[in-house]
Amino acid sequence: MPMEAPTAEQLAAALAARIIHDAIGPANGVVSAFDMASDPAMSAMRDEALSLAEQGARALLENLVLARTIYGAGGAALSESELTAAAKGLFNGSRASLQLVIDPAAITVGSGRLLLGLLQITAGVMAAGGRVAAGLSGGERVLIEIEAIGPKPRLGVDLRLALGGEVPESGLASRWAPAYFLSLLARSRGGLIATRVGDRQVSIRATLDAP
Repeated sequence: MPMEAPTAEQLAAALAARIIHDAIGPANGVVSAFDMASDPAMSAMRDEALSLAEQGARALLENLVLARTIYGAGGAALSESELTAAAKGLFNGSRASLQLVIDPAAITVGSGRLLLGLLQITAGVMAAGGRVAAGLSGGERVLIEIEAIGPKPRLGVDLRLALGGEVPESGLASRWAPAYFLSLLARSRGGLIATRVGDRQVSIRATLDAP
């Protein structure tokens, strides 16, 4: 049975926990790499350590910029090229491939945030690999459609509940908080998020009021 909606403070705490979780890995990598570079016994690996530190720092920056874009307040809409680059960045190093089609007329602050947030979730759902086709289109309604096909899609019941705007029985854990936030974002713009799951396929469809 779904639980009652969280307070603003509870949702903020859960989102903060998720953002911190995503940042800790790259941050630890940077610290470890600098520890290696400063160890005299590891001098032969100094260049490799500095390269690892740079990679970790870039990953940390990308995570923080993405979090600011999705969860930040207001700001300007991303351009088509910026939105495309950010979306493809979510699949860097992923086993899943992304095909993306964006209608520039459908880009707003809200639609851009929602598209990136849903693709971030999809990248996690398709951790075992596969193909993801996503589109952002306009018209009477703004429409985001994501179709993912792969061997082991992992869009579980709790995640689907959160995307639909309900709190799972297990409570609003940090891993469900982004999905619940996206459902609120869609509803605040007159829309909703719907999901469909098959043996090898996941579909996510979000609608928003036209700008």
